Amino acid sequence: MEITVKITICACGFSVDNGKPTQRGACAAILEYLDDYGRKATRTVSEPVGNSTGPQCDLKAAILGLMAVKADPVIRCKWDIELLTSPYVAQLMVRQGDRFKLNPKKNVELVRRLREKAALFGNLTVATGSKEQLQRPLDTAKTTVEVGMGSDTGTVTNEA
Repeated sequence: MEITVKITICACGFSVDNGKPTQRGACAAILEYLDDYGRKATRTVSEPVGNSTGPQCDLKAAILGLMAVKADPVIRCKWDIELLTSPYVAQLMVRQGDRFKLNPKKNVELVRRLREKAALFGNLTVATGSKEQLQRPLDTAKTTVEVGMGSDTGTVTNEA
């Protein structure tokens, strides 16, 4: 019997000092799902991304979130993934038939990498997250910019 796990990924980036020599950014993603015992499991990942704009940080956050699903040894099954992200990233992932509706004029390589990573997951929904949904990854990205170091909490469980 194949088990399907629903995973919600909230991904957000943050950039400071845009256009200045001190420009720097970070990305963060929070994954939430139920573990094998029915407990709510959460994993938070973040990393500094150096000289990046806000949209670049958002793209990198979405990529980081999808990479974390593959890298998590606790998740061994079929995935039903909902990726909640910025309007910019969500619009770039909208499909029209077998093609993407929008072709990027900027950040072409990052968009290509995100689309390539997303293609690995058969059941992936990408949507614009609400302010409340994106606040935790935004706060994590801000902290990551301040300390200049990424983090990975691993899987943290709470009783359901």
